[in-house]
Amino acid sequence: MSTTSKKLIEKLKASKKYRESFVGSQVRVGIPFQIRALRKQLEWSQSRLAEEASMNQPTISAMEGAGYDGFTLSTLRKLAAAFDVGLIVRFAPFGDLVHWTDHFSPDTFTVPRAVDDPVLNVYEPWYASPIRTQPLQQSESLPTNVTAIRPASSSYQNSGHDEYADRKLEDILFQETGTKKYTETRSAGTAQ
Repeated sequence: MSTTSKKLIEKLKASKKYRESFVGSQVRVGIPFQIRALRKQLEWSQSRLAEEASMNQPTISAMEGAGYDGFTLSTLRKLAAAFDVGLIVRFAPFGDLVHWTDHFSPDTFTVPRAVDDPVLNVYEPWYASPIRTQPLQQSESLPTNVTAIRPASSSYQNSGHDEYADRKLEDILFQETGTKKYTETRSAGTAQ
């Protein structure tokens, strides 16, 4: 842990007001740096990002400026869609923010797009053998109407997995994409 982080931790311990300001600064500075870094990673101009996100270039320019405070969840979702990356918005312990601050660098920050995401590229499709060690081949593809696949194994069902959250996710995907909902169960072999 750096000396700077140790000093930051002491300030965070000492004052609730400082903690509140620190969280705000992470949004006003951290998000603009990430947007700019991702845009540069893709070698896009601000105009290109504006086009991809259905926004205008002056808005992109403002959002990339440290201190921008006009972010909404809708705006962040548009940017995530334009970059074709995921978006995590969550409450976190201050230790996570300190770690992020200590290790974040706009010069080295990268996020793989969906086509380069290693997790998405080793997806085990529902029709695969029980153990699949290779990613999908070019000749293989998932059915085009699949938005969510849930294994029927009792270990999955009894793992504390949130069935309600799965259903809500399916509903959101259906509303946003218009894609037919599809749930595969391996044991029954039927779509629901």
